[in-house]
Amino acid sequence: LYFVRRAFPHVAMAIEHKRAEETLQKQHDFIKTVYDSAPDAILTVDLENIIIDCNQAAIEIFGFDSKEDFVGQLAEQFIHPEDLERTRVLLQHAVNEGVSKNIEFRLLPMTGPERFVELTAGLIRDEEQQPQFLVGHLVDTTQRRRAEEALRISEERYSLAMLGAKDGLWDWDLNTNKVYYSQRWKSMIGFDGTIGDSPEEWLGRVHPDDLPQLMADINAHLFGSTPQLENEYRIRVVEGHYRWMIVRGIAIRKDGERPHRLAGSQTDIHDRKTAEQRLIHDALHDALTELPNRVLFMDRLGQAIKRASRHSDSSFAVLFLDLDRFKVVNDSLGHLSGDEVLIQIARRLEKCLRGEDTVARLSGDEFAVLISDLQDPTYVMRIAGRIQQEIAQPIAVSGQQVFMTVSIGIALSGTGYETAEEVLRDADTAMYRAKAMGGDRHVVFDQRMHAMAVELLHLETDLRQALENNQFVAHYQPICSIKTGKVVGAEALLRWQHPIQGLRRPAEFIELAEETGLIVPIGEWILRTACQQLAEWHQQGYPDLRVAVNISARQFQNLELPNLVSRVLTEYNIKASNLELEITERIDLTTPLVEEILNDLNMLGVRVSIDDFGTGYSSLNTLKHLTINNIKIAQAFVVPIGMQKENDLILASIIQMAHNLGFEVVAEGVETPEQLNFLRGEGCDMIQGYYISPAVPADRFITVCEGRQGRISDLPGLVDVPVHIPGD
Repeated sequence: LYFVRRAFPHVAMAIEHKRAEETLQKQHDFIKTVYDSAPDAILTVDLENIIIDCNQAAIEIFGFDSKEDFVGQLAEQFIHPEDLERTRVLLQHAVNEGVSKNIEFRLLPMTGPERFVELTAGLIRDEEQQPQFLVGHLVDTTQRRRAEEALRISEERYSLAMLGAKDGLWDWDLNTNKVYYSQRWKSMIGFDGTIGDSPEEWLGRVHPDDLPQLMADINAHLFGSTPQLENEYRIRVVEGHYRWMIVRGIAIRKDGERPHRLAGSQTDIHDRKTAEQRLIHDALHDALTELPNRVLFMDRLGQAIKRASRHSDSSFAVLFLDLDRFKVVNDSLGHLSGDEVLIQIARRLEKCLRGEDTVARLSGDEFAVLISDLQDPTYVMRIAGRIQQEIAQPIAVSGQQVFMTVSIGIALSGTGYETAEEVLRDADTAMYRAKAMGGDRHVVFDQRMHAMAVELLHLETDLRQALENNQFVAHYQPICSIKTGKVVGAEALLRWQHPIQGLRRPAEFIELAEETGLIVPIGEWILRTACQQLAEWHQQGYPDLRVAVNISARQFQNLELPNLVSRVLTEYNIKASNLELEITERIDLTTPLVEEILNDLNMLGVRVSIDDFGTGYSSLNTLKHLTINNIKIAQAFVVPIGMQKENDLILASIIQMAHNLGFEVVAEGVETPEQLNFLRGEGCDMIQGYYISPAVPADRFITVCEGRQGRISDLPGLVDVPVHIPGD
C-alpha cells in the first residue's frame, strides 16, 4: 500500500521535501562560501530596499565595521542624491522585467570618501515566480572613472592612468584603425613582450561563440544606441585556453561628429564566471553522482511534453527506478559504502542510454530516466531490461562484492499528459507495483493503477477525518488463564466506525496509517482510551484486570514513548503492572534505541509482550537478553494444531523454551476445544480467541465474560467453558 501513497505529489510533498533538504543544504553551504569569499561586494536587498545579507567586501566598501551594523540599513541612503532617481528607475525595471541591470552611481559610504560603483542587479523569484529579492554585485569603478576622466583631461594623465590601472586598458584610434594595449592588458592574456597594434590582436582571440555579440555591442555604442560599451566574453590566452573578461569602453566624439576614438578597460572575471557556472551546475545536479537532479529532470521532461503536444510523431517515456533493499547496504556497510554504490550505479545507468536521453538522481536510491524522441515503444522495454542486467552485475565496494536489483516503473507519453508531475507520478506508481510483485522487474503503468491510487487517497482522507471526528472505537478481547479459568485481562483492539462503510478492522487501514504517520496520534488515542477504560473496570470492582495495548513500530522508535506511558498511567491512576504493551516481532529488537526504550519501560514497571511470535525476525535466544515479560504465539501456529505434526512439535518447543527463559506464553486465535486441550497439555499459560470471546465493546466486556452463572453461553457455535472475572 505504501507505493500508492507516493503516487500523488501533494500527498508525498512532505516526504519529498524531507528527502530534498540534505541536497539543498549542501548547495546552500557551497553558495554561501562563494558568496562570502567573493572579492567584489555582494549584497541582498528585499523589495523594500532593506539590506538583508552581504559579504565581507560589501561591509568594507560601505564603510561599516561589522555585518550586524550593516544588515537592516536602507540601501538608498548610500546613493548620491543626484543619482538616486535614475537608480530607482533601473532597479524597478529589474524587478518588473526579471533581468539583470548594470547601474552606475556614486556611493556614499558610512566612513571614507565618495566612490563610483557599478551595480549588477539580479532578480530572484520564489517557486511561484513572484519577485522575492534582489542580489546586487558591486564593482568599485572609482579607479576606472578616474582613468576615463584623465583621458578627457590630458594625454599625459591618461598615459599615467594606463600605467597604474589594475585593469587592462586599451585605446582604439578609429581613424587609423590601430589599438594601443597597455602592458597590463597584454599580461592578462599571457604576453610579457610586445604585440601588434591591430584590432585583430584583440578580436581575433575572442571565442567564436562570443565574437558576434561583442561586435554588435561595439557597433551599437559607436552609433549612439548605448551610452557605453560593455560586454562579457571569453578570450584565448597564450596557454591556449579561454578566460572570461569584461570590456567597458567609451566612444570619444567632437561636436557631435562620428566617434574617432574608443577607449576603455578589460577586467578578468574568470574566477567569478567559473563560480557562477559552478553554482548553476550544482543547483541542477546531484552533488554525489553528478547526475541531473529532480529540478533539471523535471524541466527536460516538461520540454518533452511540449514537443509531444506540438508534434504528433514525437513521443517519450519515463522510467522510475528504485534499488531493491538498498537500506541493507547502508545498514551493513555504512553510508560511505552506500554512496559508492550509488555512484557506480549512476555510471552504469549512463552507459545504458543514448546521448539525447537523461538519467537523473531524484533522491536517496531513486533514479529517473527520460527517453526522448522515442520511435519504437519496444525500445523502452529493451532499455529497462538492459538496465536490470547492468545493475545486477556485482559491485565491488569496501573489499567485497555487492549485488543489487532494481524495480522499474514505466510511463509512456501516449496518455495525454499535460505536466511533468503527472508523468513522474504514474511512473512512480508503476515502480511500486513492481516492488509489490517482488522487485527486480519492470512494469508499465496502466489506468487501473491510477484507480487504485485514487481509492487509497480517499481512504487516507477518510482516515485523517476519522481522527479529527472521533470515529475510532476500542473493542476488548478477554485473555484467560488456562490454569484457573480466570479472565486476567483484555487486549484493546482498534476499530474504525466509518460513517458510510460501517465498522472497519485494523487490517484495512493500519498499514496506511503507519506509512502516513497517523499511527502516532492513533496509537496515543488507543493507549489513553484503554487506560481510561481499565480505570473504570477497577472502580467497578475488578482491581486485578490488566489491559494490553498494541504499540506500532513507528511509536517504538520514539524515545518519548516511556514518558507518554508514564503520563497516561499517572493521569488515570493505574499501576504500571496492570498495563501491557504489545510490540510486533517485526521490529529489530537488537538496536540500542529499542533496548533503551525497553529498559525505560521496565523501570516504570510496565509489562512488555512480543506479539505474533514466530512470524518475524527475532528468536528466543534474542529475547533472553531483553526485558520482556511474555510472548504471544501467532495464530498461524495455533490453527494447525492436531493437523500438522511438525507444527505441534514446534509449538511445544516454543512453549517449553519460553518457560525455561522465564517468559509467560499466550496463545492467540484459540477457537476449538482441541486447540485448548493441546495448549493446556503443553503448559501454555494464557489464551485468547473466539473460543472464549471475540473482541466486544467496552460496555459488553464484563457481561460477556461473566455469562450466565459465570459461563459463556451466549456466543453461538462455541462450547461453554467456565470463565471467572478477577474480583468475583
